Amino acid sequence: MFIDNLTDLSLAVSGHYNLQLVLISLVAASLAAGIAFLMSGQLNSGNTPAAWIWRSWCLFGALVMGGGIWSMHLVNVLAMNLPVPFSLDISTTLLSVVPVVVAAGFVLKIDCGSELPQSRQWVAATVLGTGIVGMHYSAMTAMRVNATISYDAAGFVISLAAAVVLYFLALKIKWKTEHIRDRKGFKGLPVMAVSLLMGIAIVAIHYIAMSFTRFLPAPEKQVVLEWQWMTPEQLGWVLVGIGLFVSLMAFAFIHVIYRLELATLVADSADYTKEIINKSNDGIITTDTRGHIRSFNESAEKLFGYSADYVMGKHCLLLLPEAAHNSYANLLSNSDPDLPQLINRTHEMQFCKSNGIEFPAELTISPARENSRLVFIGVIKDISERKRLEMEKQKSQEKLEFLITASPVVIYTRSVTGSLPITYVSPNVQKYMGYLPGDITDRGNFWLDLIHPEDRELALPDIKMLHENSKEHIDYRLRLADGHYRWISDTRTLVCDENEKPTVITGSWTDIHDKKIAELNLALNEERLNICLEQANMATWDWVIATGEVIWSEGMLEKLGLPPGTEANFDNVIKAVHPEDARDVKSAFKHSLVSGDEFNLEYRVVWPDRSIHWLHSVGGLINDEEGNPIRMVGVLYAITEQKKLRLAVQSQQQEQQQETA
Repeated sequence: MFIDNLTDLSLAVSGHYNLQLVLISLVAASLAAGIAFLMSGQLNSGNTPAAWIWRSWCLFGALVMGGGIWSMHLVNVLAMNLPVPFSLDISTTLLSVVPVVVAAGFVLKIDCGSELPQSRQWVAATVLGTGIVGMHYSAMTAMRVNATISYDAAGFVISLAAAVVLYFLALKIKWKTEHIRDRKGFKGLPVMAVSLLMGIAIVAIHYIAMSFTRFLPAPEKQVVLEWQWMTPEQLGWVLVGIGLFVSLMAFAFIHVIYRLELATLVADSADYTKEIINKSNDGIITTDTRGHIRSFNESAEKLFGYSADYVMGKHCLLLLPEAAHNSYANLLSNSDPDLPQLINRTHEMQFCKSNGIEFPAELTISPARENSRLVFIGVIKDISERKRLEMEKQKSQEKLEFLITASPVVIYTRSVTGSLPITYVSPNVQKYMGYLPGDITDRGNFWLDLIHPEDRELALPDIKMLHENSKEHIDYRLRLADGHYRWISDTRTLVCDENEKPTVITGSWTDIHDKKIAELNLALNEERLNICLEQANMATWDWVIATGEVIWSEGMLEKLGLPPGTEANFDNVIKAVHPEDARDVKSAFKHSLVSGDEFNLEYRVVWPDRSIHWLHSVGGLINDEEGNPIRMVGVLYAITEQKKLRLAVQSQQQEQQQETA
């Protein structure tokens, strides 16, 4: 079968080809490929009603494409004029169509109307190339010629590789141009170009394979011609005619199917459009040029309370309040110069239901053609709910503005860029500070100039700190419009977006001047009291009866001999008291609490260095409005020196009495 080194190729005979048959075979192959690709589009259009119809289309396409390629091969074989007679074995020739039909069916099956992955493209090209090359060489075995047919092994590999590459390129271009369609829905010029490229590839593979085929003389062979009633060229023309006829019939069949599908799609589209219109949430009506209603969808029936049968043919003014009839009667006439004001624009209008209830709606009118006649399509959207929400929003806004105006808190917002300018201030700033909102928002750093010079550094917002803590409270003095400074509390909050990026600072100013002055006076009074207590060597204590909490001044720890940081409570006091005096201290406290008498007691305490010190504590109860004791307060002072002196005097008196006695 294959040429070996002993074969004398100089003896091989060669022939020539009928150019007309070759060209017409190219047209036939291209036409078959184009029709197959059109059928591929039908296969993957998504409109196939049943699986058996899809399989039938796939088989039909494979037969058209494979049969076209196969018949082209036969035509090109019959177009060859050899110096020796030849014929074809009918059964072998017919069987050779199987590989190419199977390969074509595989390609059509995986062709899904869009570009395949690279790996599947090569698989499709390999299957198609192998099928066509297999068809070529199996059909060559059907030749009955007075010569020995030999093939070059390298040529066989080259023809197979060329087939795969050429078909890959052809299919690649087809998938790349699949999305391009002409106005009629066919793929038009791209499909024609790809089909021609496929036909050229088919013919090229045939002649590449034939260029590596050798016919060596074999006089001993005697071929019996199976068609003595016509020449091979004549048979070739017959096959070309049959192939073209079959291709044209297949094309006509596809065209008819396409038209039927198109008509079905148009009908389905009309029904679908009608269904969409009926199911639309908006009322949709059509009128003629004189304003008479021609259609009325289901939503319009629900919206107005009229049935479509009732309003059909009536004037659309029926849908408007009676008071508006005169103003719209002329405008709805197509002869009115103001008619364009209503076309392709949305207008808010009042409409009227069948029960006389009016409601607001948006109306959009668009012109259209219906059987060459001008009609108007009106879309009516009920906006009653939106208007209600807008009204509620307006009331809420008015309520909010009232609350802000009446509130003692001034609300503001600041930008997070530059010098953090104030972008909004609530209107009540004029009431409490004497400035108009625009005085603060429109005049740059006007607010900064109002801060007391000693508080200016403290009052500036710190973006970094706000980002970490989200909120801060700062007290500082602000100059009012009358020139006086007042203390305000500034509460700030940093608002960030979903990416934690700062967007705005919101805050509020609260006048705390009186409270702040009271706190400062209290602090001053406490400072003065502490100075006085220190000078008098005294300390104060405050016992909250309900909670047991004890509050004492700084000198208390020193006089009790307790270390710094000791918690202020009654137990720690008792621990410091001399064990012999602890019971008296507890009894005195209990007696004062029960009877309401003054607490007045001298007792000893033991310091950590074991030294003993005398203290004198005096206190009394504070009652609520109902006379119930709530607190006991008192003072504590050291009397160690006085006690020593008193004890010394007593001791001296006792000694004198003993001497007198």
